[in-house]
Amino acid sequence: MDVSSEVVWVDGEGSSQCEIPMLHFSFVKLPAFIGLGLAFFLAIVACGTVGALYLMLPEETPVMTILVVVGGGFSVLFLPMIAFILWKSLLILYGSKQIVIDGRTLRVITRFGPIWSTVNCQLSKLGGFRIEDPQGQRYQINVEYSNLWAVQHGGRAVPLLRMFANEIVGQLVEELPHKIEQVTGESRNLESRTIQADDLTTELSAADPFRIQDRNAKPIGSEISVETEGQELLIKVPALGFRKSTSRISAFVCFGFLFCELVVLVVLVPALLAGKVGGQPAAGWFMVGVFTVVVVGMLLYRVNAAIQCGAVRISRDSLSFREHGLFGKQHEEWKREAIESVQVEVEEYRTSESISFDHFIGVKPASDSERQWFSHLGKDELEWMVASIQNYLDLDVAEP
Repeated sequence: MDVSSEVVWVDGEGSSQCEIPMLHFSFVKLPAFIGLGLAFFLAIVACGTVGALYLMLPEETPVMTILVVVGGGFSVLFLPMIAFILWKSLLILYGSKQIVIDGRTLRVITRFGPIWSTVNCQLSKLGGFRIEDPQGQRYQINVEYSNLWAVQHGGRAVPLLRMFANEIVGQLVEELPHKIEQVTGESRNLESRTIQADDLTTELSAADPFRIQDRNAKPIGSEISVETEGQELLIKVPALGFRKSTSRISAFVCFGFLFCELVVLVVLVPALLAGKVGGQPAAGWFMVGVFTVVVVGMLLYRVNAAIQCGAVRISRDSLSFREHGLFGKQHEEWKREAIESVQVEVEEYRTSESISFDHFIGVKPASDSERQWFSHLGKDELEWMVASIQNYLDLDVAEP
């Protein structure tokens, strides 16, 4: 590795920091250009609307008053949005990155002139680091760059670096645990404790949904447990709960639908009952019914994802899966001699607007139901579960 591409640490009293060489994949700048284009478009829309009103309004109307009101509305609506987009875009394009470790936190600070942003991870919650390798046939990516994440004990992943050169990511993964041990050992903060480098593990994750890895260590933050009961191995899959089973986007969508349902029940339903809604009341009641059914279905889906749990029991001559959810219990058992393979499989779902993937455990020969077992879990956890099953049953690793 060239000297110019090395990460050089500067140790201070109770802290350590380094500047990250800007060896990143140029493709990561694409969102910045899209953001600049969007900010320019929003500015054109606001200015163009005000200009069109100025040219089109009759002279007898209070032109200046209307323009001030419309311009003020656009300013309140668009200016914060434009400022946020410009802030993020400029940092992506020109920002330099710095990692700072103190007695409490691991921080990645991105700066460009007077603007900056900070990503924080509390050291007391840090479980280790994840290298996310983007290579794979699905996205036709074959580059020597990767993402670096800090993973907390609860499973939450904090992004540190996106698409930086492997040499940078590799050096950081090797040195960060020792720097954290050094800084926390020197810290005079009574609330902090020394974090041993050996306590911080490193794992590799593949971003390509069709790239299945042979994983021998439990993913950082996973709550799945393994117990030995005599000659049997029991893998327990606890419920994820609402926080871990719901992404931020899904939570935002759920709250949006719940708020709309509240408005429908508080405003529209009383108006329909009082006969104060114009048009056909049947159309209003139909809308209330359809919207309520959608909201209830969405809530049931989220509750099922939150409470779904199960177990895998492995003995030398049999394998059994069990899952519990909101809609019942599923159980199936296979004899060892009848099992050809156990592997992580992926199902692709395409619509006109998006593509999504579901990972699950498949047992061959498949049963009549062909159930997709433990599809609510992440790919990393499924890879580890399958590796544990294959090792215990002494199965040959099947090609995905």
